[in-house]
Amino acid sequence: MVEARARDLSAAREAALAAALAENPAPPLRVILACFIRPLLERAIGDDPGWRAYARLIALTSADPQWRELTSRCFDPTVARFTSAIAARYPGATRDNLAAGLVFSVSSMLALCTSTWRIEALAGRATDTHATGTCCGGYIDALITYIEAGLHALGCCQPDPGPAAR
Repeated sequence: MVEARARDLSAAREAALAAALAENPAPPLRVILACFIRPLLERAIGDDPGWRAYARLIALTSADPQWRELTSRCFDPTVARFTSAIAARYPGATRDNLAAGLVFSVSSMLALCTSTWRIEALAGRATDTHATGTCCGGYIDALITYIEAGLHALGCCQPDPGPAAR
């Protein structure tokens, strides 16, 4: 099940990235992030409860070293393409900071899929967003903004200073 849905998810992510790159060979970071984040989150808020369960399953397996080979096989090739797209846009980014930033990003994305109830509770709203099917929908843009700012703060995505500054 993990592999079948991962293939679908990877295809959607890569198609979104290819379309973004065709439109703009140097898309803004926000666009690259949206191409990665939206395919999972939009599925998780869709009509198929299997995608919500899948997001929870991925949150567990990606945090457990016993599933390292499975998660690497299913997700690393696509993550590498997104890492390359970000690195091409921001040539000063270090691989260490990009890797850390992307792991933090995926963790945040999976947390949003699995614990929107916590946001709602802390905001003083006692709703069951998974039962109503709304899950993380209202927070996708906020998450992209958060991740974008985090990558900038890590120094991953500073504009290239150009040859004169080097």
